[in-house]
Amino acid sequence: MRYDLMTVLLGGTALMLSGCATSDPTIVPTVPCHTNTYGPYQETTCAPGVEITVPIGSLGTGSEVISAINFSAIKFDMTGTTVSLPASGQFTIILSGQSGQTIGTSSFSWVRNGDEILTTEVQSIENWIGFITADIHKIDLDLIPMVVGTTQGTNVASLTVDYNSSPVAMAASVWTECPSGGSQVMLCG
Repeated sequence: MRYDLMTVLLGGTALMLSGCATSDPTIVPTVPCHTNTYGPYQETTCAPGVEITVPIGSLGTGSEVISAINFSAIKFDMTGTTVSLPASGQFTIILSGQSGQTIGTSSFSWVRNGDEILTTEVQSIENWIGFITADIHKIDLDLIPMVVGTTQGTNVASLTVDYNSSPVAMAASVWTECPSGGSQVMLCG
């Protein structure tokens, strides 16, 4: 049975789905960005991600999940982001059980198309998840931290999670960088 998106709360944390779960799943996007100092140089990394959780009940076994969720329809829309993003990278999917135990984890590739980040390996994802026989209660999709180009002043890393071209949740990180001499910038403070 394929889940149908029925109700969307933009900027919130609720994603209503119909299907096997006894409670409605929630979707929570994050855009953590960190600046690391290496001697006189700083490097900022961001790791956008999304967590899909069923508070009570289950998303089902792997085969039920892949028949319920269209992974090719999930896109990370980075519109509004002022930092420069790489053209490609890796992300990790972590599947968890009811008590939070990890059922499976695997990494896959993504590419950036304009402001959208999408997977290039939908069939590999579905094949991998399809072999999971345990009940899945949480799915984390986390981009492996990527170096982003920042500028002096306000920097924004924005994430809207789209499903079937409709926004379902959003998050952002905003920070200010000041000159640190030469062409380098650093967090103000």
